[in-house]
Amino acid sequence: MGVSSSAARLYQCVGTSTVVMSWCAAASESVMAHSVDRPVSATFPQVRLTVATYPGRRARTEGRTVNPLRNLQLTAGPVPLLLLLAGAAALAGLISATRRSGSTRTVLACIGAALTTTALVDFLVEFVWRPFPDRLDPLVLLWIGLAVLAVLLAGVRVVRSPSWRSAGLSATAVAVVALMGAGQVNSLYAAYPSVEDLLPVDYPATVPRPDPGTEAVRGVVVRATVPPARSRFAARQALIYLPPAYLSGARERLPVLMLLPGQPGSPRDWFSGGKLARTMDTYAARRGGVAPVVVVPDATGGQFENPLCADSRSKRAATYLAEDVPAWVRQNLSVDPMPRAWAVGGYSYGGTCALQLATRFPEVFRTFLALSPDAEPDLGGGREETIRDAFAGDRGAYARADPITQLSLRRFPDSAGVLVAGTDDAASTAAAKRVAVAAAGAGMTVRTRWIRGGHDFAVWSGGLTAELDWLGGRLGLPG
Repeated sequence: MGVSSSAARLYQCVGTSTVVMSWCAAASESVMAHSVDRPVSATFPQVRLTVATYPGRRARTEGRTVNPLRNLQLTAGPVPLLLLLAGAAALAGLISATRRSGSTRTVLACIGAALTTTALVDFLVEFVWRPFPDRLDPLVLLWIGLAVLAVLLAGVRVVRSPSWRSAGLSATAVAVVALMGAGQVNSLYAAYPSVEDLLPVDYPATVPRPDPGTEAVRGVVVRATVPPARSRFAARQALIYLPPAYLSGARERLPVLMLLPGQPGSPRDWFSGGKLARTMDTYAARRGGVAPVVVVPDATGGQFENPLCADSRSKRAATYLAEDVPAWVRQNLSVDPMPRAWAVGGYSYGGTCALQLATRFPEVFRTFLALSPDAEPDLGGGREETIRDAFAGDRGAYARADPITQLSLRRFPDSAGVLVAGTDDAASTAAAKRVAVAAAGAGMTVRTRWIRGGHDFAVWSGGLTAELDWLGGRLGLPG
């Protein structure tokens, strides 16, 4: 998905300047795993919750004091600027200290070593490890390089001026430079908008029982394990948004929107960086609490896994998402089972996956929202390498997973979709245009939307918000 795509993916999970944030998100998933795992039943279980539980924040009761630091914004306001200034000052201090204890030549040698190390990291990520298919963004490499430079300068200072004071000051300076890089990349991709989004969350596993004669004002996010009955796909837990109307005593059967996260990533990303619960609550508030039930399953099977949303030789991700998840949702949730009431969407890898599911399984998903998608599944080395490595050379299996091929072979008169990309994301914009032409040629009702931004959550959350009215109309909700 191009340069900006790589940076967004790297930011979510890897990189010297960002790994701390990813570990915080992973920690939240481990916290969730400690509570009892029960299906979300269509009938209310015995456990009663008195308040809605939101991603990124613990349940609150009336009168409880809320720590204001939890709401501290990390992508807007003074924090990014302060981190930038502090990091620049710390790096300048390390350079000055190294020059005093050594020479300008020593500083230049550290800069050269940092450049070499950063280039090596780039090579290992792109050609050896290859956790995602695209090149890394130069800005991400810049912040990695500055962090490496800080480590090298600090090491020289400690060796030449060995003391506890020197070691403490050097370690502090390195930490500040690393935080500067993390803050700047976070500002670019908005994966963790506030401190709250970095904290562990314990999502409940049961649906709250409403008090008689009352109506829910906000939705609830619950977790559930969706068993891979047919696919045997080893998926992580899904997160499910239940709108206020679902929580009322006399609820109607609501439509379903299945949203898929990116890769690397997890279902929680839709709720932290994507602010999904807030978006859906705002939508529901304008419609008397009515909104789709939003199911966010695991589409990859692991943080760094890339099954290409296909039934490949390694995993049957397509069967899991198109058969196991819908079957479980229909059995365990009070939703409309008809295909007209189901939509699939996602961002980045999830956007490509939404295209794949909508073109391969139109009898399940007649409506799709693809945010910053690729036009075809790709491990990073091109089509031939993808066919060889992911599909064991089976071109037929690849064709079944390729949206463009499916659009050239079939007609989709009952299907409709929207393709969204950021104006600064050239790769996703080109892919969206290519898919739009192919979809229109296959009889599908399709359009594009361009949002100012890159390959980031501002575009993905903004795209979902902008298209919710259209999605609701397609799914049969009143305007």
